Amino acid sequence: QGEREYLLRSLRGDSEGGEIVSDRYPTFPPETLSVTEVIKLAGCLPEFTVADIQWHMDKGSAAHHATALHDLGTLDESTVDPAIVGYLTAWKKFREDAKYTPVFIERPLLHSLYGYCGTLDRDGLDIKTGSPAPWHILQASSYRELMRDNGLSENISDGFTNVYLSEDGTYKVKIYSAKELRQGRTDFLTLLAAIRI
Repeated sequence: QGEREYLLRSLRGDSEGGEIVSDRYPTFPPETLSVTEVIKLAGCLPEFTVADIQWHMDKGSAAHHATALHDLGTLDESTVDPAIVGYLTAWKKFREDAKYTPVFIERPLLHSLYGYCGTLDRDGLDIKTGSPAPWHILQASSYRELMRDNGLSENISDGFTNVYLSEDGTYKVKIYSAKELRQGRTDFLTLLAAIRI
């Protein structure tokens, strides 16, 4: 119940509906780098204009919020923006096709040894609204390592899955192998160490 209430608070906007609460890592030290920050500081993210970045962030956030609220059983689908409906439809199709029921939803985690953090969309799975990109293996492997460090990997495979949702209501799946994740983990930790020098 407490985790569900935290998630709902973190997803809820202000009374005007314009801002999303930004206390995603309220109990972590303020100097903690997130997975996305490490990948960005290392120069692995593509260069976008400010307008493009905002558009991608808004689209991704809205789709993540819709899928999270759907999985919690609290989504009023009549409130979903038409631009997001296809992504939600794709997620529902994936869940049905894969017979997937999440164990946790939008869970923030801190690595006890390496001191980085990230929010896992679901257990062993990341939701994407864009196309596959080379840096996604860095994110997937760092998330898999967060799960291992926090004792959340006992009941899932050694792999990690990215589900790419499309605006047209379809989806694609990329399953990273244990071998790919080991190499991605090494690469991510090397980048993290280099940034901290």
